[in-house]
Amino acid sequence: MTTDPGSSEPIWERSPAGAAGSTLPGAADDVPPALFAHLRSHLEAEQALLDEYAALVDRSPSAALRYLMALLMDDEKHHHHLFRAIAASADAEQEVGGKPVLPGYDLGDVHDREVTRMTEALLAEEKRDAHELRRLLGEMGAVEDSQLWRLLVELMEHDTRKHIAILRFVKRHLGRPGRGD
Repeated sequence: MTTDPGSSEPIWERSPAGAAGSTLPGAADDVPPALFAHLRSHLEAEQALLDEYAALVDRSPSAALRYLMALLMDDEKHHHHLFRAIAASADAEQEVGGKPVLPGYDLGDVHDREVTRMTEALLAEEKRDAHELRRLLGEMGAVEDSQLWRLLVELMEHDTRKHIAILRFVKRHLGRPGRGD
């Protein structure tokens, strides 16, 4: 769960400065049973994969292999968390205290030019970062393939592409009503 530093409250539950608090719907009413079953089965598969990674880490004498498997396990744990949140929302379950598992779609309600400007600035910065990472990879051409450095920079490049995709989604949907609005 993504939280504010120093708080156990999900970031999306925090009201912006000067705004009244709101509750965000997190459940979908029209989820087909087959989709819900798929989400649940994927959760089970993710857990099995995590167990296999843990067994490999426990078995390997290689520090490099354990380090890389720990990176994969962190990603798989994050995926597991996301699938649990999606499945819980699809099942209309909510966390203790009645708070939504996932925030509802409310990007269409955002008509703040400063939020749009900040999103565009972050997107531009991530694009610059992507360019710098590509340049760094080019400079690493002479680095021995046995080093983890190149792989780690490639992974950061993948993460930066993910950041760009999220910011493009936000930019595209700001001020545009979602389905059912």
